Amino acid sequence: MIDTYGTDALRMTLSIGNTPGNDLKFDEENVKNNQIFINKLWNACRFVDANITHSDFDIEATGKILSEKYDDLMLHEKWILSKVVELTELVTDSMENFSFSEAGQELYTFTKNSFCDYYIEEFKLTSEISKYGEQVIRFAIATLLKLWHPYIPFVTEELYGRL
Repeated sequence: MIDTYGTDALRMTLSIGNTPGNDLKFDEENVKNNQIFINKLWNACRFVDANITHSDFDIEATGKILSEKYDDLMLHEKWILSKVVELTELVTDSMENFSFSEAGQELYTFTKNSFCDYYIEEFKLTSEISKYGEQVIRFAIATLLKLWHPYIPFVTEELYGRL
């Protein structure tokens, strides 16, 4: 499995989508689907990397600036930031309660649907007119990579280093 799909895809399959206390129903198709998802995350990071100005980045300082300038953000930027904060709280609570599968499922759904399929498309449409678009997308992807790190550490470490 590792040779075919990668360590992180297998690790993700074993930790997400399993009910605690029940036997694990292993399916190679799930590993393949997780490999496809990891590729989607990789491509999202490549998109962000190609569309931002490269400079020193401090996630905490950027978060503080964005919260101070919240009223100046575009509607979709406010939306993604509020969802990232909500997701961070949910994943943190789930991890603290050892609900790793639940946290991973929420993280997967948000990353795939809300961030990759919706927000990146909005960013493409508004990047020329948005005052804080680069900071928002950089903050969002960096936060997502931190949240994904327990599940897919090899991929997230590589991607975070590139951003």
